[in-house]
Amino acid sequence: MVLWDGRLTYMRNPFADLPGDIMHRMKRLMAAIPDDVELGFHLCYGDWDAKHFIEPLDTTKLVEVANALTGAATRKITYVHMPVPINRADDAYFKPLSKLRLSPGTELYLGVVHGDGIAATKKRIATASKYVSDFGIATECGIARCRTPEVVRSLLEFYAGASQEPMRARSGV
Repeated sequence: MVLWDGRLTYMRNPFADLPGDIMHRMKRLMAAIPDDVELGFHLCYGDWDAKHFIEPLDTTKLVEVANALTGAATRKITYVHMPVPINRADDAYFKPLSKLRLSPGTELYLGVVHGDGIAATKKRIATASKYVSDFGIATECGIARCRTPEVVRSLLEFYAGASQEPMRARSGV
């Protein structure tokens, strides 16, 4: 994601055609995974001391990569996970999700769960829901990212407090 984003000045792009070269490699990697193994993508902006190398400006680049992966896939993608910075609950961050074109059956997970509580998590969920209707919630970059057992317990409480069953399951459909 950092290369695709292009804003990290000290990371040199080694490709002549960055999107094409990355997707060529991703297509080859996807093809090497047996069909009976689930395939998922965490669209990562790096991790250094529990922080991204660079924060996404919004979901534009994440949507570009997810759509490109969908187009390159010759097999089912089970899920795509996108990070959401803790300080982003605004429309500007989530609006590009309206251009997301995942294949039917591919689950979207948004990293809206942070250590700032249930209300803040629900605020991020509500804003994201304006632009994409069907998604699961996750932490930004993995629940164990430089975490203590106490932080993991609090994150699990935030998950439980902010979660709800999908509409189809609650309505009996």
